[in-house]
Amino acid sequence: MWFWIWCALVLGAGVGAFFLGRDLWRRLKVMLRAGTGLSQALERMSVRVDELTAAGPATTPRPVTVFSDPHDEAERVAERRRLRRSRAAARRAGHADRYERWRRIDL
Repeated sequence: MWFWIWCALVLGAGVGAFFLGRDLWRRLKVMLRAGTGLSQALERMSVRVDELTAAGPATTPRPVTVFSDPHDEAERVAERRRLRRSRAAARRAGHADRYERWRRIDL
């Protein structure tokens, strides 16, 4: 009787080990595929970073204007305010169009 119990236990452990090993093998394959994709993505990113570094900064730094003429500074500030207000007006116009479409949908 004990012989059959031990046979069942050993066979059950073998079957469990087989399924565990198969699951681990499948997960390992998925991880290796993901690692390959990750290394390719890192290579593409490093090439892109090198291109952007070689291209230089995207914007030009503003010069220090501490000792410049106040009249010139006032003109520059007025120009920046005008640009900011025009961007805000364009944004509000887009909102008005969107709100009008929403109102038509709600009817």
